[in-house]
Amino acid sequence: MMTLRGHVDWVNSVSLDMEGLLASGSDDNSIKLWNTKTGGYLMTLTGHGGSVNSVSFDREGLLASGSDDNSIKLWNTKTGNCIRTLNGYGGSVTSVSFDWEGLLASGSGDKTIKLWNTKTGKLLRTLSGHGGWVNSVSFDVEGLIVSGSSDNTIKLWNAKTGECLRTLTGHGGSVTSVSFDREGLLASGSDDNTIKLWNTKTGECINTLTGHGGSVMSVSFGTDGLLASGSSDKTFKLWNTKTGECLRTLTGHGLPVSSVSFGTDGLLASGSGDKTIKLWNRN
Repeated sequence: MMTLRGHVDWVNSVSLDMEGLLASGSDDNSIKLWNTKTGGYLMTLTGHGGSVNSVSFDREGLLASGSDDNSIKLWNTKTGNCIRTLNGYGGSVTSVSFDWEGLLASGSGDKTIKLWNTKTGKLLRTLSGHGGWVNSVSFDVEGLIVSGSSDNTIKLWNAKTGECLRTLTGHGGSVTSVSFDREGLLASGSDDNTIKLWNTKTGECINTLTGHGGSVMSVSFGTDGLLASGSSDKTFKLWNTKTGECLRTLTGHGLPVSSVSFGTDGLLASGSGDKTIKLWNRN
């Protein structure tokens, strides 16, 4: 386990790319880039006028960040330059997520989801229907969008038409984080301290994973079906989604684990309110 220090406030989001780069977004209004092989600090990206709530890489290394300043920024991670700023929200941008073809989805405190063409900066579509903040958005491999909200629901959307296909209910608290695996299985984390696994074709809740002693703040699938979860109980758990078994509980953070991310070669990252990022080797 390696600890990365440099932020001066809560780390809200971490994201790993496929080349060994780590991005972290913080309440200090900045994004930091790190080399995961050495743990070395690379650079700080500045320009947001509020907390950076979410960071996400596309497949080609482009980085998106969403902020309390109601904007999204797109970054060239080799130069540190901001390529484009996307505006149009009436509230904080809480979550950003790329699909496999470079389309960007973003969720906001204004209760909407927006879809963007990142090459042109054009807003393609706005999706409405939630009764509360949209806390998290994610794509599956076939272009389905999922959104989790403070209205305690999850919604599935057709990215091409903007149609809401299904609303999933069952959580007893705000849905804080959603994530798809490569087979289309959906995981959701909630303030009700649980994780739910869903069949998105039927809307059935397949399993409820319990064990955290606080809100589940982040969920992330690995490439092999393993699920990671971070919680306000300061722990980071790994789950077998086929059996629902908790395989491991990782400790070391001094405050809530706000974000977790899987990388390649068994690497895991966690960001925390204790201002640090930790890198873990799953093996």
